[in-house]
Amino acid sequence: TLQRVERHILTSNLQAERIKLQQQLETLQAQAATAKVHRTNLRAQGIELTDALVSLLQADTMLADVLAMDGPSTSSSFVDASTTIRRKGVHERSLDEKKWVAFDRLLSPALYLTLSEPDIQEMRLNAHYNTSLTAAQISRLLQLPERANLALPFLKSTDEVQAHKLLRHYTKGDGESFFNALDVQFAPPRELIQDLDTAIHKQMGAALRLKPIEACSPDERAWRDCDRVLQEDKEGGAGDRVVASLPLGLTSIRELKQLTTLSQSDHPAWKVLHLYGSLMPPRVVVVHTLADIVDSNQQSKLMELTDCRLRARQSATHEFQLHTTALHLTVSIVFE
Repeated sequence: TLQRVERHILTSNLQAERIKLQQQLETLQAQAATAKVHRTNLRAQGIELTDALVSLLQADTMLADVLAMDGPSTSSSFVDASTTIRRKGVHERSLDEKKWVAFDRLLSPALYLTLSEPDIQEMRLNAHYNTSLTAAQISRLLQLPERANLALPFLKSTDEVQAHKLLRHYTKGDGESFFNALDVQFAPPRELIQDLDTAIHKQMGAALRLKPIEACSPDERAWRDCDRVLQEDKEGGAGDRVVASLPLGLTSIRELKQLTTLSQSDHPAWKVLHLYGSLMPPRVVVVHTLADIVDSNQQSKLMELTDCRLRARQSATHEFQLHTTALHLTVSIVFE
């Protein structure tokens, strides 16, 4: 009986151990399958990264070729020029080239190790091949801005000014002639406004369009209504509803357009249009005496005051409403 009990216990333990091992085996098989999937994904990603790297290297090579074709004048020209100067004889260089060689010897002494003894002796005795600046000072000059007017506050002597000029011209290749060529080739990005009055009126109109309608005065609202009608008519969408919204007694768009082209008119809409900006500049009234200023129309524009005569111990004060964006005033006082 005892043997039967022990056999039964052993059998039960073996079955439990078998079940446990079976579960562990299934877990390991699942992990192996997952690892296989991950390995496949990593292999695919590695192939994609390799292809992308090859494409990137090809693009980098093409970009280098394009840059070499587009900019040989700025990168290789001054390198060739400096190399040519180094290869010249001691007596063949110009005065500026000799001074530049003095700086270049301090920056790149290894390039002058193959000089002959007579050339070394000549360069040692010739004052143009020598400089009072040190290699550290020359390196500092190369870090300054390219243009002389920007680098001038950091230049401490006339020797540094001359050295900066020669270093930019021969070492960097962007000297005075380079910037002069850029100035000659410069083209303005947009059409420049020659008439200052037109520019001021356009700026005033643009600012008024952005102003909140609640903060606008009655005249400013009337100008915005006229501007909206003109814009919609320009786009071909001005209908009866738009014509009905014309302010200041205007009856048609044609009348509004005509007012924008007039140099002078008593219509209230004309005054509003030319006060805040219009297609034509306001009328010009040239005054010669202070009395003419007082008697002139308030909507006139003060352009020139060529003659003001005041008696001794006489003073006068006048107030003018001028544009704050631009004001040019010339005063000449002559004692007679």
